[in-house]
Amino acid sequence: MPGYKGSTQTSFPQVSDNRSLGALVSELAQYSGGEDRTDVQDKARSSIFAAIRQFNQVYWTFNVLIDDLTLSSPNAGTDAEFDLTARFYRQYRAQMVDSSSKTRDRVQWVEWEDWVRDHSDQSTTGSIPLFYTARNIHERGVVTIDPPPASTLTYPTLRLFYFRQIASPSGDSDSIDCPSVVEQAIFDLAVFIFLSKVRGFREAREARGEALLSRAAVEREYRGHEDF
Repeated sequence: MPGYKGSTQTSFPQVSDNRSLGALVSELAQYSGGEDRTDVQDKARSSIFAAIRQFNQVYWTFNVLIDDLTLSSPNAGTDAEFDLTARFYRQYRAQMVDSSSKTRDRVQWVEWEDWVRDHSDQSTTGSIPLFYTARNIHERGVVTIDPPPASTLTYPTLRLFYFRQIASPSGDSDSIDCPSVVEQAIFDLAVFIFLSKVRGFREAREARGEALLSRAAVEREYRGHEDF
């Protein structure tokens, strides 16, 4: 029996079920009966942002991005450093990809502290990189390879997988870019933070327990691990 591939109407990223920041703020403010008060809304909004920051203590698999980097010769003034299309948070994996987009080999991650000791000589070039690192990702977020190519290489290409952070919504109409179950876990943590502000830590204790359970559940499903 022949197989058929059906069309899909799913859009990506899958955030259609997520609430907007404005809806989250309104729902959170209801915990104190102050959904119409600006000061309560401000506390609710800051609690959501604080919860997102706490969730960014973890590397999440739904936040892995991919960049294919054309490798340029350091003689062109690149110093074997390559900019990325998004903010680099932590390394995940790196591979070499051929002209048919087939992965060929893995490139090994090296911590910067070890790099300056073992890979400080960038004068020797090679056909493909064997190692990669990132220096001061807060300040720059660029990737360095070793050995650098002798000439600009369209292929093979360095395919870099890396983590980014969960971004806070920029406006009340925007939602959090994450799976809906993670959004709910973030909201549960925001409830605890919010109640701690308006009622005190003692009354917020039950909400903290719920937030910890929600966080543990989504970590089992979505927690990633950095390259080593």
